Amino acid sequence: MKKLIWFLGVGLFLILSPLSARAESPQGDFTALQKVITEVSQSVQPAVVHIQAILKQENRKITVVGSGVIVDAKGYIITNDHVVSKAVKVTVTIPNFKKKFPAKVLGTDKQTDLAVIQIQPEGQMPVAQLGNSDQVQVGQWVLAIGNPYGLDGTVTLGIVSGRGRNVENGPLITDFLQTDAMIDFGSSGGPLVNLNKEVIGINSMMQGRGIGFTIPVNTVLEVRDKILSSGKIDRGWIGVTFQPLNRDLAEYFGIPSRSGVVVNAVFSGSPAERAGLAPGDIISEGEQPEIEPEEVETDLGFYVKPLTDLFRFQYRVEAREGVFVSFVEPGSVAGEAGLGQAQVIVEIEGQKIKALEDFRKAVEKVKDKERFLVTVQDGKDTRYLLFKHRPKGRDSSVGRAADS
Repeated sequence: MKKLIWFLGVGLFLILSPLSARAESPQGDFTALQKVITEVSQSVQPAVVHIQAILKQENRKITVVGSGVIVDAKGYIITNDHVVSKAVKVTVTIPNFKKKFPAKVLGTDKQTDLAVIQIQPEGQMPVAQLGNSDQVQVGQWVLAIGNPYGLDGTVTLGIVSGRGRNVENGPLITDFLQTDAMIDFGSSGGPLVNLNKEVIGINSMMQGRGIGFTIPVNTVLEVRDKILSSGKIDRGWIGVTFQPLNRDLAEYFGIPSRSGVVVNAVFSGSPAERAGLAPGDIISEGEQPEIEPEEVETDLGFYVKPLTDLFRFQYRVEAREGVFVSFVEPGSVAGEAGLGQAQVIVEIEGQKIKALEDFRKAVEKVKDKERFLVTVQDGKDTRYLLFKHRPKGRDSSVGRAADS
């Protein structure tokens, strides 16, 4: 019984000790954190605006409300596409300003759920500081500021719960930041802010309590700049729809990398169809080509390298197979035969050349020939070059790897 009483006493001491310590010093480290949160909130709140948009649908008008953040003293405001898209009238209310400001929609982007609107500023406008979303870390503290349900200037506290989230929601293509800071109806378009008073994203949507999605600020900056320069967003199009390659699909298909997509559909006549993509194909991370590919030297006065996509792009090479001529020595056997840099050797004495190994084997076979025919691709033209060995007395070996 005495042992039981002793254990109970020790347990109560351990439980109550932290509480008593806090009672003796109730401020502790929490005061510093609370001060930071308060300062961040007070710093950014004045730049967070309430947006009211009148949308026309068929023969009736509906009112949509949301939030936005002033990012420039010229009156530029970032918000969501779904807040102001197809609006016939937009008004903005700014904290500490009595009047409502009419706003002009400068451009919207449905695929990132972003929009840029502008008001005519009066006096000195509050402007939020923008951060760098590439530096965001999972677990860091953040504030979401907005106007949920018409409650202006509402601040919620949370952390960054995840990065690179793909949300299967219509045309959206954004890799979202995930947060457990509350993003409720009316908060859309408001900022997500770090404890350095920097906007790291624009809040977009909530999926259940504690699961919110925010558009990274670096994406916001890119869209903003394109809208301000041209009023629209131009994107490349290959003509496919796809879904994320998750863990289960990657395991089923036997793919080690889970970073990629599965092609769902390919549009007729699209670049993807012309390239041979088909539903069910998987596009995943591939290894980066060598920065400095292997180079092979010959005693005929020229060097070759593998034919890479980079060479095809830089030199507008039409050939799909062969070896790339990287250097030709003036006055050499190759030079006298008419071989030139950036040509592609596709055949030697009737032997097809697809890669460096084919090239090595072919030149080994012709090293003792007095003359031999080399077929090259020069742009869209095919040329036939007759190589003539010089009199013996010098080393005529070919296919030796170049010294590095």
